[in-house]
Amino acid sequence: MNLKVLFLVLFAVLFFLIFLFPYEDDFPVLKGDYLGQKPPGLTPQIFAPGVICDSHTQGYPSFTVETKITFRADKLSDRVLFIKSGKSPVMSNMTAIATSRGLVVIDAHYKPACGHRIRQIIEEVFGRKDFTYLIYTHAGVDHMGGAVAFPEAVLIGHENCIDRIDGLREQLKSVDIREAMKPRLTLIQDKLDANPADSAEKIKLEEAMLYWSELTELMATGFEHPKPALSFADSMELHLDDVHIKLCYCTPGYSESDILIHVPEEKLLVVGDIFNKDRIPLISEKTDVRRWLDLFEPFAEGREEIRYIIGAHDELMTLSELKVRLDYLKDLWGGVMAARREGMSLEETKELFVFAQRFPHLSHLSTRWVSWPHDLHERNIEKIWEAAELRGPYLGQKPPGMIPEVFAPGIISTKASEGCSYFSTDQKLFVFVRGRSDQNGIFIMEQRDGLWSKPRLASFSAGKYDWDFAFAPDDKTIIVSSGRPIGKGGEPVRDYYLWKTKKAGDAWSEPVLLLPPVNTGQHDSYPCLTEDGTLYFFSNRDGGLGLGDIYKASRVNGQYPEVENLGAPINSEYHEVDAFVVPDESYMIFCSDRPGGLGKADLYVTFRKNDGSWTKPLNLGEKINSQYSEYIPSVSPDGKYFFFTTDKTGQRDIYWVDAKVIDDLKPDVLK
Repeated sequence: MNLKVLFLVLFAVLFFLIFLFPYEDDFPVLKGDYLGQKPPGLTPQIFAPGVICDSHTQGYPSFTVETKITFRADKLSDRVLFIKSGKSPVMSNMTAIATSRGLVVIDAHYKPACGHRIRQIIEEVFGRKDFTYLIYTHAGVDHMGGAVAFPEAVLIGHENCIDRIDGLREQLKSVDIREAMKPRLTLIQDKLDANPADSAEKIKLEEAMLYWSELTELMATGFEHPKPALSFADSMELHLDDVHIKLCYCTPGYSESDILIHVPEEKLLVVGDIFNKDRIPLISEKTDVRRWLDLFEPFAEGREEIRYIIGAHDELMTLSELKVRLDYLKDLWGGVMAARREGMSLEETKELFVFAQRFPHLSHLSTRWVSWPHDLHERNIEKIWEAAELRGPYLGQKPPGMIPEVFAPGIISTKASEGCSYFSTDQKLFVFVRGRSDQNGIFIMEQRDGLWSKPRLASFSAGKYDWDFAFAPDDKTIIVSSGRPIGKGGEPVRDYYLWKTKKAGDAWSEPVLLLPPVNTGQHDSYPCLTEDGTLYFFSNRDGGLGLGDIYKASRVNGQYPEVENLGAPINSEYHEVDAFVVPDESYMIFCSDRPGGLGKADLYVTFRKNDGSWTKPLNLGEKINSQYSEYIPSVSPDGKYFFFTTDKTGQRDIYWVDAKVIDDLKPDVLK
């Protein structure tokens, strides 16, 4: 390059600097915090008049905020920013989502200075300032204080946030917060003194001390937490053109207002304080664990793909870590429920669920939290114990949809073997069969004043000799299939017979053996009674079509003088067993191992025609049947739910499903 060209280049650069960025010697010298401006009082003032705010619209000012808290921003995708504060688990996380309709922020840290610093980070990363929504995952004091940094954003939270914030304000008026926080600060200080300098634990404790000290002072001086402008009870969905944000209430856990946030387009799940990376889940007295499982299982089972899981604290959570926490909840909820229903004391139950022994794979998780001075695991056991009282229809269980679910897990369906379940027509009795080393026979539960009793062996049951039973539609008669001794002092029989017991008042009569031709001593079992007293049952008796057939006996003067083999197309050369006929005999469900099924034994349905004959049996399909055995069907007296037993989990469990799965198979000509 010659000197002439070099001179021209230097001249152009100098011209650019002088004319596009002129030096203004009349610009004031600014020193100190907030551009050296005098802080305002309670009356709003223009910020930096003539310097920042002049006759032109400036928007929201952005500046570096002095705070001792460190922040790390990880861009998970083009639209999602994860902001981690500090190294201590007590420090809060924030999330920002860039949508075509504006920036959405999730949670707002614990103090205004942190909120302003986080706002600055978001603006720098995305290069925009159009904040549209700020969402609270819950009304925690450590997640709301920075909300003042986003005045233009519409605040969203569960409706319980509003009461919680109002309650917090009233509480702060009546409590000396500095005095109340002294024990916690003293505890942290003692731990600080016990840790060596520069240790990782000491750094975390120093952050915890900073957090609790500052939060104490903030609450003592009465700073305000903004309340949601938009709230919801159960769910809400934000449609932001390129992104949909789904909000679902989880029922109380850590707080009264915990929500789950799902962003399908980003495969993102924000779980707030429901699940934390460093500790076990917290169950409160109002927690509906079943709702938690319902909400999270689609993600755990892969029905909804998830790439990122963000909690309110600590690092990102993995899908396997979420599954581990769900497994803990399932085991603890079902097990403690079962222990109480089976008569164990609270202390016996705690001994059964000692954390280190029952959950060794969770030993890396804390069972304590700085907010809770007691053991979280023991507290969880206590809260489930209190919730074990069963109230309402169907033992208080949430009704299923079109996909079968285990019925009353941990209460009825346990690690023992259960099957053959019936509700009485008035919903006051529930009867089922359980078989295990210390509990065998027919069990009964009663509902009084809305509360269900724990299962107890029915007075008419002969324990391990009983197998199946059936209620009459009037709830006053039960037919039992049993191998109990015939006559006093007799030996148990080698096969099953049918016995009848009747109810008088609150007591059941001593079972009476049904006479031939019903009983033959050739495995006469699985009875079913209809409205007019007709008895359907299974038998291996001679003269049948196959290895076991379904029979029918009409009642005449209280007796069953004749027995009829139902013949084809119901019976075949294979096993047909466990027939359940609805009271009006409009359809029948039975079990068969005939060819063409999906497993070892399947459930089939046949509908009764106007001429009294039966339609060709239809396999209930893969929603109900599996490669294993499905059997012992029944339908609730109100016709709403279909119950059956399966051994697909390696043990007999009772499942239930919406009875519409049967109605959908009914031929149009019979509808």
